[in-house]
Amino acid sequence: MISRRRLIGASAALAAGISSVGCSFSAPGVVTDPEINWAVRVAAGSRFPMDENHETFFQRAVTELAEDEDNPLGPKRARYTLNMRYQVELLDQDDLVSWIEANEIDLLTVDQWSAIGLGEDGVILPLDQFTGADGPAITQSFYPVILEQYRRGALYGLPLDALPMMLNYYPAYFKEEPQPPDGGWDWDDLTENAAKVLRIREDGEVTRWGVIPHFNNLWWALWQNEAQAVDPDTQACRLQGPAAVEALQFVHDLMHTHRVTPTVAAQDLWKLVFGHIGQPPAMVYTYHDMGKNSYGYRVAPLPRGKVQAVPTWSSMGIGITARTKHPEAAYTALKALVGPMQSRVHIPAQKEAVARLDELQPEFTPEEVAAYQQAMAHGREWMSPFNAANYAMHGVWEMLVRGDDVSDIVNRGCSLVSEYQRTGGNIGE
Repeated sequence: MISRRRLIGASAALAAGISSVGCSFSAPGVVTDPEINWAVRVAAGSRFPMDENHETFFQRAVTELAEDEDNPLGPKRARYTLNMRYQVELLDQDDLVSWIEANEIDLLTVDQWSAIGLGEDGVILPLDQFTGADGPAITQSFYPVILEQYRRGALYGLPLDALPMMLNYYPAYFKEEPQPPDGGWDWDDLTENAAKVLRIREDGEVTRWGVIPHFNNLWWALWQNEAQAVDPDTQACRLQGPAAVEALQFVHDLMHTHRVTPTVAAQDLWKLVFGHIGQPPAMVYTYHDMGKNSYGYRVAPLPRGKVQAVPTWSSMGIGITARTKHPEAAYTALKALVGPMQSRVHIPAQKEAVARLDELQPEFTPEEVAAYQQAMAHGREWMSPFNAANYAMHGVWEMLVRGDDVSDIVNRGCSLVSEYQRTGGNIGE
């Protein structure tokens, strides 16, 4: 197994330009094209066509790239061979490093969090050492909100997809009154129309919820009200600020005053959204594509607060492993894969691909194309799960569902921020 020290040493050698680069030799004087092995590990939350399995999805992209004789970065013109190694089991880091070594892996699919972790541990290489003159063009081609998720000091991967939070709505409930949601809705519109599509039996049981905005936490509420949980510079708690209190009160009122939103969380909320308890909810804030998965929903932009802000993350990118024997060829193959993959993922990470989303996703309505384009233009980086802000907001979420007073919630939230910072994230130790 490769040690962390050896991996980091390999990274330094590559950065200094003293490792072997380019072609390998099978016999004296006979140059063979280097073989680049791409390991595909599928992260939770990745989106794929429903009519093919994950391995077929990726293998088809590799095959199409190999057959493309006009692509200057493709295997035929750039002179390399691209192979895919599909890994079903997501291994822990030690086993992953051994697997990379045993299978001579050059490229590795990563999500944004594993890219940072593996990059800092020397398992994958900083891409900055390869980008050179094309670095600015690469940077400008991606939405910054997506690309920066693969960077911590150095850039450790190029993203393939984007997952903006969208308002999924059930069209059958919006045929006459109210009208379907569009890009002009604000928080007042959301509250008013959620009440119109809510359905309650005479015995008080809700058979159809108006809106479920807290399925994927509540960052949207803070950000759209120009508030934050923790100051990014001082790390001081900001939940007690007027803008944060106002945002949390809005969510509290949806649940406990207007009662258009269920007061459940975690597994029960998952069942309510995807188990269709009673009638399907009228509207759901989610990253999940509830239309392609046979639920029959369509998408619209999130209703805006004071500003538009859309939590957005990436489930899949590609990095270069530190053990590669052909770093330059691996970088060429990486760039070659990113291009065609933009047309295969649900929402691409590059600006140019999103601009022609109507071509790439012909099943989208014009309104949905515009909705996704608007969401990407206002994307905001999804929070890392390993920080004080996220730890505190998880507690805030639970207290809001329970119905605690908002003033008590923000005080407790700030206590959670302090607890996380005091223990360095080692809660309970």
